Amino acid sequence: MYSFRKVGDGLSPGPTYSFQNDPFIILREQNIFQKCELLTAHLNAHSAKDLQAYYSHIIDNLFETNLCAIGDRNTPGEFVALVNLLSPKGPVFQLVDKLTAQMTSPRILLALTRLPTGLVEQLVSTNASHFLLHKMSLDGHYLQVNPLEYFLFQFLGHLIEPRMAEIKMDINNWPVVVYFTLFDRYLAHLLDVGDQGGCQTTILQTLGSRFHPCGRPVGRGHHCLLKKDTLLNGSHLSMNSNSSLLLSTSNRSTTFMNILSELWFASPPPGENQQLQRAMCILVKKLHSCGHFESSTGGLLRRRMYKFMRIALTAWPLDFSFRLPLEVWLAFIQPWRYANGENPSGIYGEVLNPDRYRIFIDQHLLFYTQFLLMTLERISVLDLSLPPNVVLISRICKVFSQERLMATILSRESRPDVLQHSISEFDHPNFQHVRSDQWRAKARELIRSLRHSQIKVEARIEALKRTLREKAWWAKLWDSMQGIAEPNLNADERTLDKLQMSINKLSYIFQVEISDIDISVADDLRDASFESTLSVGPQRYLFDLRYLGVPEKQPPRPNEIEWLIPVLHEWSIRLNVRFGERLKRLYQRRNIDWVAYLLIALIQAFILPPSSYVEIRKERDFLSPRRHVEIDYPARFYLRPLARKSVYYLAAGLPVLFYCFATVFGLKLILTVLLIVVLCLLTIEKLCVAFYPNRDDDSFQ
Repeated sequence: MYSFRKVGDGLSPGPTYSFQNDPFIILREQNIFQKCELLTAHLNAHSAKDLQAYYSHIIDNLFETNLCAIGDRNTPGEFVALVNLLSPKGPVFQLVDKLTAQMTSPRILLALTRLPTGLVEQLVSTNASHFLLHKMSLDGHYLQVNPLEYFLFQFLGHLIEPRMAEIKMDINNWPVVVYFTLFDRYLAHLLDVGDQGGCQTTILQTLGSRFHPCGRPVGRGHHCLLKKDTLLNGSHLSMNSNSSLLLSTSNRSTTFMNILSELWFASPPPGENQQLQRAMCILVKKLHSCGHFESSTGGLLRRRMYKFMRIALTAWPLDFSFRLPLEVWLAFIQPWRYANGENPSGIYGEVLNPDRYRIFIDQHLLFYTQFLLMTLERISVLDLSLPPNVVLISRICKVFSQERLMATILSRESRPDVLQHSISEFDHPNFQHVRSDQWRAKARELIRSLRHSQIKVEARIEALKRTLREKAWWAKLWDSMQGIAEPNLNADERTLDKLQMSINKLSYIFQVEISDIDISVADDLRDASFESTLSVGPQRYLFDLRYLGVPEKQPPRPNEIEWLIPVLHEWSIRLNVRFGERLKRLYQRRNIDWVAYLLIALIQAFILPPSSYVEIRKERDFLSPRRHVEIDYPARFYLRPLARKSVYYLAAGLPVLFYCFATVFGLKLILTVLLIVVLCLLTIEKLCVAFYPNRDDDSFQ
């Protein structure tokens, strides 16, 4: 560590200045691991009174780091350092507790520009909740908050920043990152009493669930610390609240939920924020495990959650990520799954005691009825023969076919007082009963569509079996050498089972007889499917699947060496940067210059011809249309073919064959024959260029 001394004439050396004593130099440290170590030492070495002056700078700097991008696999050192620093038992939150205990009134100013735009508009028009209005400064530009509230505003607001909406991940295999590890620990720290450690472990285990992208049911039920009568009512935490009240566990829990509700629900952020949906799923399961919704909850929180889920279910793009808001909704309407411990994966709990959850169903009736109809209507436009789409409808059918659930919903829906209260509270004038004639007719159409999809999958399975049966042994051997695995029938067979299950359960939910549904069109579809399959041939039907996007962005194939792909992509970029213009000019002259044509022909396996691709760009706003942008690419180097396994099989086998033929026939004869073959091919190609000058750009391949 560097140090500086100031020495005067005849004076003894002055005090040593160390970088460890300057927090602003520590916060500017680029190495996250080293910054966490230095900051931990600095916080432990100074009192809370000394740290109070630059407390907000420390919190702001720490949350400038993208905590959703640092995981335990890609950067394990930084992951551990940040978790230890920011966890509830870490030095930062200990400082939060100490400063909150010392302050008798809020002294930290939080600029309104740090809040979501929709929330700021509510504050300016005084339409916000009392919790925020009581904290407004006199000039109307700041919120006056205590250290705990400032930390929670930064922590919970971190997830709704615009950059978070750009993070896309595999929802079947969520990585363990800093933010969700901390979010889990703060839920256990603020909402639980008793065995918090066990509950933490249980929630963390849910992050890697393969079958449920938002995790499995969380741990055993705990007493909830939230006071429902004071939630979103800021009067009990006014600016004159004393420190003992602010630090009480119950009020800290209420403060946490108040800030979370304001940032996440009051003005739902636009865009497809997968990280926010993941956090919502964990939060809902945690609140159910704490028994938060078992008694009467505040109407404001219910209305905000209804708006949040309705926007997600109605406007989220219908791709595979639609399963995220779907899982949030399904987790919310099943409190019985998370109140009595963790159920095994795939086992769906029953409504064993409807009276216990009758209050919850009464208060959230439209979450069951209208969201069900809305979601089924959106899913009905999908191709339900594809496995990802079948998963969506099968999940809904499994939930609503639970024993006595539909009977309970219909009994509450038939009560005018319960129904009118829900319609007025959630402002839903266009209410439709679940088993109305209109929706029973739509259910018949959906079942007919599922039956059509079932026939398509059966045709696909039959064509696949015929292909595997007719494929020659040498073709199977060649595919095996290239690393191409034989197509697996299990996925299609599972899809077929889910389709049949969905048909049966939909008929039960809407009380529709399957025998009454006309499926004569399905027989024609079956015949057409087999005719089309036979006309193109089984080989083409199954394996003529081409990637139509930008070749550089296509996913790894089974016949490629995966770790070589990024290396070859980097080399391709370097070649294009250095020789891209020369290759472009050479490619343009290939039809008029023999030298250019010869060079292009020699390297044709490692270049891509000029082409145009249509890119679909999704805007952050849910309701904005998707933009189709056409992008033109010139001729460019493309070394990815070198990642194919067959290249290395040939590289290993050709020298042996060449040596054998050279030994038998002589080296000169072999080289002469190869030269003649190459010249003949080039001549034929050149003649084709002369007779057909308007060929496609990729004709030389």
